[in-house]
Amino acid sequence: MAKHYFITGANRGIGLEMTRQLLEKKNNVSATCRDPKKCPDLVALKEQYPDHLQVLTLEVTDQHSIKQCIDQLSGVDVVINNAG
Repeated sequence: MAKHYFITGANRGIGLEMTRQLLEKKNNVSATCRDPKKCPDLVALKEQYPDHLQVLTLEVTDQHSIKQCIDQLSGVDVVINNAG
C-alpha cells in the first residue's frame, strides 16, 4: 500500500534520492525546497511523476514559510526532516 511521505530539503543529495526512490516504489511524496525554480532535478521528477509528487516551497528558518507549507499538506504518513 502506498504511503504519503513529506521530505524537507529534497532539492539535491540525500533528499532528492529519497524522493526518487520512494516515487519509483509508487508512493506519494510532498518534497520541499527553498525555491522550486532553482531545482531542475526536482522539477524533472515532478514531470515524470505528476500524480505522485507535490513540490512545495519551504524555508525551514521562516515561520511564515513553514505555516504556508503545512497548510498545503494532508494525510502524511511519514516525515523525513532532511533540511539543515
